Amino acid sequence: MNVNPESNRLSEAPAALDGARPAEPPGPQTVWRCKIGNLAILNLPDGADAPMRRAINAAFYDLTGQYAQFIFSGWGSYLTEGELAVVQDREPAALPSPGGEPNG
Repeated sequence: MNVNPESNRLSEAPAALDGARPAEPPGPQTVWRCKIGNLAILNLPDGADAPMRRAINAAFYDLTGQYAQFIFSGWGSYLTEGELAVVQDREPAALPSPGGEPNG
């Protein structure tokens, strides 16, 4: 099934699988991961996912000559501490060790 670039309906991953990764990839894959956004809260209109998905699918087509078979995306993701540190041009905060004491 190809993702129709004109469609606003795309499959969502079940919440239980969000971020889960198999121990071994099930075979050769071409998957690109991206987070894009703003640190400020923006007032987004209903349907704000559709233009982003269309643009990404068009760029995928331009690069590969095929439309994507899937697009998992949506507003509401968060940056990891490491990603936020890069955006804010700082060192990542020390994370607590498994025993509860800060590392570092």
